[in-house]
Amino acid sequence: MNHFDIYEDIYNDQFDKTYRFTKAGLTGHLEEDIKTLETTIQTLFDYQGQDWIGRGDVFLARSNATIAAN
Repeated sequence: MNHFDIYEDIYNDQFDKTYRFTKAGLTGHLEEDIKTLETTIQTLFDYQGQDWIGRGDVFLARSNATIAAN
């Protein structure tokens, strides 16, 4: 298994977990859910942008998948 395959496996696993978690947390109130998702995505982007020390490929794969799943 090469580096890209490992990254892809980590990404896919994190995406699936985050998607299920996010979907389960939706209230069914459209405006409230949109606001929650917008806030979550902004927070995740901010956190990802604070990578001044370098977190490595595994963290990057999980972070990217979490943002994409939201």
